[in-house]
Amino acid sequence: MRPPLDESEPHASVEADTETSVSAGNVAFQHAELLDASLRLTQQIAALIIEGGDLYSPSVRNLARRLADNSAAVAQSLRAIDPQAEGGRRV
Repeated sequence: MRPPLDESEPHASVEADTETSVSAGNVAFQHAELLDASLRLTQQIAALIIEGGDLYSPSVRNLARRLADNSAAVAQSLRAIDPQAEGGRRV
């Protein structure tokens, strides 16, 4: 927890706000990275099920196929909205 701001220093509030904004941006970036990684993992697991043939019922393979397609579309949208989500680093 941050110590209380010294109001006698007007720039302290601006610096604290900037620090908070940067921290929030970093957290948001990490969440976008995690979401992208989760979508990729979902696609990989779905592909294993799809390729599993008779090990899985046709209903499960169909569901996995739809999930793979949907997660690929969501991942593509995420990267279009925030190109940093695909392994890029914010400076």
